[in-house]
Amino acid sequence: MEGMVAVTRTHRSNPGPFPARSLAARTAALVVVAAAVLLGTSTRATPSVVPRVVVVNESDYPLWVTVRGSTGGALTLGGVEPRSTSSFDEVLDFGPTWQVGLSHGARSVGDFAVARSELDSGWTVPVSVGEDLAAAGVEPVLRVEELARRQTSTLR
Repeated sequence: MEGMVAVTRTHRSNPGPFPARSLAARTAALVVVAAAVLLGTSTRATPSVVPRVVVVNESDYPLWVTVRGSTGGALTLGGVEPRSTSSFDEVLDFGPTWQVGLSHGARSVGDFAVARSELDSGWTVPVSVGEDLAAAGVEPVLRVEELARRQTSTLR
């Protein structure tokens, strides 16, 4: 019987790298860690929101509104049509005083410190915003969509 190899099996008294007691301890530790992670994520504070932000635009220009706080981060609320009021619901709270940035297309037209309470009751865009745009020779645009279309065509 050439070419044949005899194989014998031996029984090890060592149950392997993870004895039953060690495996149970590791499983228990994993359960404790998983529970701590789940508890930590469920008790994490949710960000505070303001129920409503109201912006009144009495100018002849559609404006884009962005808000930010003193700690950084910014949020674009959206457009406000000329001579209209826009309401934005469930806005992240940036604290007692917010920085409100206004733009007309790619042109920044102002950055204003505004009290949160004023934004909730209805903040009116300063008259100077429309006056500055008119003085710069900017043609009034009837709607936010028209402004976006014109801006897109100038970028091409």
